[in-house]
Amino acid sequence: MKKLSENLDSLFQSPDFDLYSDAKLVVGDGREIPVHRCILAARSPFFRQLFAGKEKNRYEVKELAKDYDVGFDALVSVLEY
Repeated sequence: MKKLSENLDSLFQSPDFDLYSDAKLVVGDGREIPVHRCILAARSPFFRQLFAGKEKNRYEVKELAKDYDVGFDALVSVLEY
């Protein structure tokens, strides 16, 4: 597991990270965060349900977090965790 974590970490730190992502989360100011649907779905029931059966690849955070204003830095911190 440690080796897998190290390999995933190296991918996330790669300048080519965008090339490997298969979806984007878009925050209120329009900035996009490239994400990996498979990894998020494996780690989170929320994302598993969100991605299930959908071919969509762009998700507006304001639609997902209805009552909350989630900023770019906060979302990046959560995703890094």
